[in-house]
Amino acid sequence: MTPCWIDKSKKPRKSDGYVVSKARDEYRDRTAHSISYEILRGELRPGMHLHHKCHTPACYNPNHLEWLTASEHMKEHSPNQYRDRTHCKNGHEFIEPNFYWSEYKPAKWRRVCRKCESDRNR
Repeated sequence: MTPCWIDKSKKPRKSDGYVVSKARDEYRDRTAHSISYEILRGELRPGMHLHHKCHTPACYNPNHLEWLTASEHMKEHSPNQYRDRTHCKNGHEFIEPNFYWSEYKPAKWRRVCRKCESDRNR
């Protein structure tokens, strides 16, 4: 794999390590890796996530990025001990739309069973 492109300047970083650019779109700050990808490789894909194959959030090398669905991306960032589970602890299958992804630590995600969550809230 080619080397990571890391900006050594004092640009603002989010708590999860992603570099935030001063370039803004209509609604939010843009990340350096999404701007780099858009300039060098083409338009962004709505509904898809850019994933760092190098696992370095500050990297903006477009060759280190790949498109994943939201579900694939969250699975990639979930803790290893939960990543390959097919059912929740009560036996409900982890297929969409039976679950949703929830962030429980910065850049750490887990699946939440909708049925169990509904039962807990009653």
